[in-house]
Amino acid sequence: MPRSFSFAAGVLVLGIALGTNPAHAEKCGEVPSADWVKGESICLATFTYNNQADGSASGLVVFLHGDISRGGAAKYHAPYAAEIAEAGGDGTVAVALVRPGYPAGDGRVSGGSSNGRKDHYTEGNIASVADAVRRLRAHYNAARVVIVGHSGGAAMAGVLMGKHPGVADAAVLISCPCDIDRWRSGRRPWSASLSPSDFVSTVSKGARIVAITGAKDTNTRWSLAKAYIGDLTDAGGTGEAIRVDGAGHSLRSSFWKNGEITRRVLDLLRD
Repeated sequence: MPRSFSFAAGVLVLGIALGTNPAHAEKCGEVPSADWVKGESICLATFTYNNQADGSASGLVVFLHGDISRGGAAKYHAPYAAEIAEAGGDGTVAVALVRPGYPAGDGRVSGGSSNGRKDHYTEGNIASVADAVRRLRAHYNAARVVIVGHSGGAAMAGVLMGKHPGVADAAVLISCPCDIDRWRSGRRPWSASLSPSDFVSTVSKGARIVAITGAKDTNTRWSLAKAYIGDLTDAGGTGEAIRVDGAGHSLRSSFWKNGEITRRVLDLLRD
C-alpha cells in the first residue's frame, strides 16, 4: 500500500542537540499534515496511511513505536500501521507517530528529547503525544480513536489513557512494561517516567484496553500486562490481557502473522 506522505529533507544539527528541532517549525502548523503533527510546543513526524483529505474518517489509529534502545530510526511500526489502514478500508486512517526526540529515518526528526532513549515516558512527552492525538482526531473528524503502542510506546499509551482520559476511545498495548518500577527491578530505576499502573483509576469508564504480550517475552513479561489489566478491572475499567504463544518481544516474533492484532484494533474501532 503506497503511503500518502512525502519525505522531508534537512535536519538542523543544533536543533537536534537541543531537542527543539527549529528547522522543522515551519512544517508543523496548527493543522496536521500527512508528515507532521503539532504536539503542544513541538513538531512530531508522522507516517500517514489512508489520508482522508475531507476530514471524514470513521476511525483513526495512532501507532507508537518502542524505545529502539540499540539505536536506529523509528520507522519499524509504519508497515504495521499501513496494514491496519488497508484492512480497515477507506474510512480508516492510520498514523505511525514518531515519538519525541526520535528520527524518522528520512531526514525528519521529532522535536523534544528522548533522553538518550531511556527514562523518557515523562509527563511532558506524554502530554505532547496526547495533544498530537487530539489534533489528529479533530483534523480527521474521527468517530473513534484507538491508540496502539509497542513496548515503550505501550507504556506511553497506557499512561495517556489514564492521565488524558477521552483523548482515545481504546488502546492496544503490545509488549507493555505496564508497571515501570517492577519492569526496572534489579536495574537502575527510571524516576522520571510515568507508569500505566499508576493511572488505572482515571481511565475513562467507557474506554477499552487490550494488553497483548508474547509468552516468550523476556523483556516486558506477561505478568506485567496481566497485573495491569487486573488492577484496571478492579478499578471499574474494561480490559483484557492476552498471551500469545510462541511470540517474544518483537512485533516480528509471530505477533503479526495470524492477524490477531489487526483484528483487535478494527474491533475496537467498530465498538
